[in-house]
Amino acid sequence: MCSEKESSSVPPTPSSPADSALEEALARPNAFDLEFLERLLEREEPPAAQEAEWAGPWLLDPSPDGDFVFYRLGESAERGHQPWARFRNQSEALIAMAMLTCRREAAYRLSPTREALGYPVRSRPGWCETVAWLSVFDEDLVQGFAFLESLMRSPQALSYFLEACGKTVLERAGAILEQRVQP
Repeated sequence: MCSEKESSSVPPTPSSPADSALEEALARPNAFDLEFLERLLEREEPPAAQEAEWAGPWLLDPSPDGDFVFYRLGESAERGHQPWARFRNQSEALIAMAMLTCRREAAYRLSPTREALGYPVRSRPGWCETVAWLSVFDEDLVQGFAFLESLMRSPQALSYFLEACGKTVLERAGAILEQRVQP
């Protein structure tokens, strides 16, 4: 029987900032009329709303000052929105877009209780299936593992990351991959 308490890497939805964000949104162009949107202020947000906050899809644009900003689809400075994020470098903006695009609840968790083979790494569902054991307690490794697994499930996120890698890294990776998958 598994008794580890589930935790989520998904950021919680703030209660009052979300309300003020919705109030600000009421002033911007929207397909839903103002009366309908105002009625939503009285309701509690469903659990999926926190994922919608960062789900995208994202648009990356150079700003007039030379930075790179990104917006969710349907948002822009011209429509009165603030950028979701601002970066000095395009590659860092693309990395952030990749992370946001594939962010979801972690598929792997490290158990804090050591077993004979090491610290168990468990996967969903139910957190009971052990997929590996680590000789040292390394939460960063398991978090990275979970992130990379979610990156594999999102072609859009992977494309942002590959674009951020640039020509040299892609050329080197292509040569290594070509050698590894030769018949």
